[in-house]
Amino acid sequence: GFMPPADARWQTVAAAPGGGEVICHNDLAPWNTVFVGQRPVAFIDWDMAAPGPRRWDVAYALWHFVPLYGDEESDPFPVDVFEPRGRRTRLFCDAYELSDREGLVDTIIDRQFGMRTMVEKGAEAGDPALQRLWDLGAPDGIKRQVDYVERHRTELERALD
Repeated sequence: GFMPPADARWQTVAAAPGGGEVICHNDLAPWNTVFVGQRPVAFIDWDMAAPGPRRWDVAYALWHFVPLYGDEESDPFPVDVFEPRGRRTRLFCDAYELSDREGLVDTIIDRQFGMRTMVEKGAEAGDPALQRLWDLGAPDGIKRQVDYVERHRTELERALD
């Protein structure tokens, strides 16, 4: 039932085009989660929050919590074995009670490309944090992650059925 004030100002750099029915975190990932032991208890760092559709944040969270990296240096699972990611994606959506999963893989890819664009434009504009991500090679890493999701699209969509 939350209705933001009509004059509310939102960070739009990572926001869903056209807004939506909830306030999305827009950077929902392990690095913005407070854990007590192994249990997540809170999300922090809401500086990119803005209205958006639920699946906008779900797609981003899947990317980073499953994770959908396919990168030997940062992925907890063997890169050549996709199954744990499919199972974890399905379990996440089940726990969230996300019943409409059609097009979710496309939304994940849209979020990945959106983040890559945000880093690129922010670095060009002189944002120090985004310049640092650029210098660390984040855009190339994100592109590899997009390629990984696209290569495993069929397996991921099958897991979501």
